[in-house]
Amino acid sequence: MNITQWAGAFLSEHVSCTSGHDSGPIVNEFLAYCGLPAGNPWCAAFVSYCAHKALFDAGVEEPADSHFKSASSQHIKAWASSAGLLSEDAGDLMNWHGALGGWTDEGDSSHGHVFLIVRRLTDSAGNVVAIGTIEGNSDSAPMDAVNALVRTVPVTEEGHKMWFVNIGRIAGCGYWE
Repeated sequence: MNITQWAGAFLSEHVSCTSGHDSGPIVNEFLAYCGLPAGNPWCAAFVSYCAHKALFDAGVEEPADSHFKSASSQHIKAWASSAGLLSEDAGDLMNWHGALGGWTDEGDSSHGHVFLIVRRLTDSAGNVVAIGTIEGNSDSAPMDAVNALVRTVPVTEEGHKMWFVNIGRIAGCGYWE
């Protein structure tokens, strides 16, 4: 399975924090993969674990210091920047075969969010104006529930600086034609 298929499989298991804040059987598995105990934010751990499963399925041996073994959205962003895979232009999504998206809090560059992009929505001129996502640890879930979900978001969100990562050339991570 590719990265989005793994994310979809976890969605079908109704991943949520069932035993307290940022904790639950499947969430704890994501965090443990990244070397963290239950109770930590897990959006990046969700993306990392889905990538890990996709790489395994593609027959790729993941290095011990894998960039995908991170529970930090900003670490994934820094890796992508150093690898030349980072863009702040949503239009680049139209040329890629798979992508992560994320945002960094304006005013606090150490915090943010990361997610899989599964759909690109364009206006009549072909400009990307919104994206469909699969996310873990999203606060857009129903009240008192933080879980994995699918949603559509504009590529400009107030208070957040959006960024995109080209993962289409990574084994198991390309999924757009």
